[in-house]
Parts: sequence; C-alpha cells; structure tokens
Amino acid sequence: MEIHMKISQDTILLLKSFAAINQSIVFSGDNVLRTISESKTIMASAVVEETFPKDVGIYNLPEFLGVLSMFSNPDVDIDSATKFVRVSEGKRSVKYVFADPRVLQNSPRNLVFPNSDISFALSNADLNAIRKASSTLSLPHLVIRGVEGKPVSLVVTDVEDMSSNAYEVELDDSMIADTDFNMVFTISNFKFLPDDYVVNISSKLISCFRSPNRSLEYFVAVEKSSSFGG
Repeated sequence: MEIHMKISQDTILLLKSFAAINQSIVFSGDNVLRTISESKTIMASAVVEETFPKDVGIYNLPEFLGVLSMFSNPDVDIDSATKFVRVSEGKRSVKYVFADPRVLQNSPRNLVFPNSDISFALSNADLNAIRKASSTLSLPHLVIRGVEGKPVSLVVTDVEDMSSNAYEVELDDSMIADTDFNMVFTISNFKFLPDDYVVNISSKLISCFRSPNRSLEYFVAVEKSSSFGG
C-alpha cells in the first residue's frame, strides 16, 4: 500500500523535538506521534494532522529529518509493502529505507496516569529560566517544593550537594501547597518544545506536562529521592 502525503512544518518541529528523546521512532497507523527515551524516564505523544502508516520504523530520525530539509516543499510517498519512502520535489528524489519496527523501542499506545497530587501552571518563561539557571550554574535538578500553606516554588539545585548553589522561582499565590513535598526531577529530561504547560505530579513518582495550546504531552519520571506528605 502506498500513501502520498505532505508533512507540515509543525509536524517536522514535533519530530525534531522527539528526536531529542529517542533517535528512532515507530509510526502506529494513526495521527498520533509517540516516543520514549531508552531509559524510559520520558515519554511523549502528540496529535498531528497527518496519518502515518502502521508499523513503519525510522532508525535514524535526525537523518530522515535531514532528508526532508533537502527540499523546499517535498512530496512524501510511503510504500509500506516494500518498506521505503520516496521524498521528492520536481526531478529530485531520495529513496529512504525504513527500519524493522520490531528492533526499535516502541512507545506504549496508552499510559494510564494515576491521580494527580500536585497541579500547577508552568509558563514558557519560567521553563526557559529553569533551563538557563541549570546551564549557567551547572545544576542538574529541579525540585518542586511545597510547604503547607505557602506558595509552591521551583528550585534549581543539586540535591546530592548540600552546599549547592540554587535558583528559586516562587509560583503565584494561587498555587498554595496543602502538604509538604519535594518532588525531584533531572532537568536533562526536560526535552520539551517551547510552550506553556499544565503540570500534574503523582506521589507515585510520575508526572505529566501537558500543553494547553496543542495536543502534546510529556510523561516524565520523578526521582526516587522525592518526598510527599509526612
């Protein structure tokens, strides 16, 4: 079966973001892109306008995106029977062979998120500030800190170094903690597209960062050194 399509710039942007999580990807026969890191500490999914064929794998996603960038507005013809895609524009074309999806790490189609114990809005500006502080001060962790009755704060630090520098952002007064908690994240897992996010964190050490502007969500593991409640 051959499928002809154009791949939008928005979808290419998402694929570039997903390539930072895992350099391989498997399409699942629908309009949802999914990926998971090799360490299984971050998983992402996004609804896109294209519908991709089922059980088609790309081993080197950055390379495939590089092929797309060779053309201004390429046609993409996918032959799922012969396992290759032809990317073309005018008289120029590239035949790109797919990988066997059975040898690639495939993201689960559905992840059941447990009840959320902590919820707050994270602006793109605060996310950028967290990344910049982490880079500038060489700090690997973000701690979502709550003290009962006080606003939740975001602390960039090194939880393994008691004398560490720290950068702190206090969220607005609507984000009041109803119990004490310290939820620890490794900032290198924050391979997110620039956007605002609604953050939900479970005491079962899983979190979800969901964009309010598009159908995009990231599930990120919370470190075992975290604590919630008394």
